[in-house]
Amino acid sequence: MADNETIVAPVVEPELEENKENKENKENQGGEGKETAETELKLAEMKLDCPPSADIDKVTADLLQSRSDILGRVQNLKKDLQEWRGKLDSQVKTYRQEFQALRSTLKRQLDATTGLSELGPDSSPEKVNDVKENAS
Repeated sequence: MADNETIVAPVVEPELEENKENKENKENQGGEGKETAETELKLAEMKLDCPPSADIDKVTADLLQSRSDILGRVQNLKKDLQEWRGKLDSQVKTYRQEFQALRSTLKRQLDATTGLSELGPDSSPEKVNDVKENAS
């Protein structure tokens, strides 16, 4: 094939809904091809549903505006969610620190209680003072 030759592909038109319905009606009627009043009514309704090109431009503009509005809302929601997550993270950090402080205090109290119970009722005051110093 030479460099200056062009290959032209055949153009295939998409089958319109009207043509599909006509074919279906012909098949349903045994191939006679007579359109009924019902088919004509359907075709007329389909033609009414199709807006003129000016309306299409308006609908397209409305859809683009709606899309940009929705995108803005999604971005705002994402920002709000990130802020909430930051606040929750700081609260979790604070609660974790408080919990660790309470846990260490409880552990010291438990150690002191254990030490006192080991001393028993007959322990000397010197041992009690030693346990108090160790617990601090």
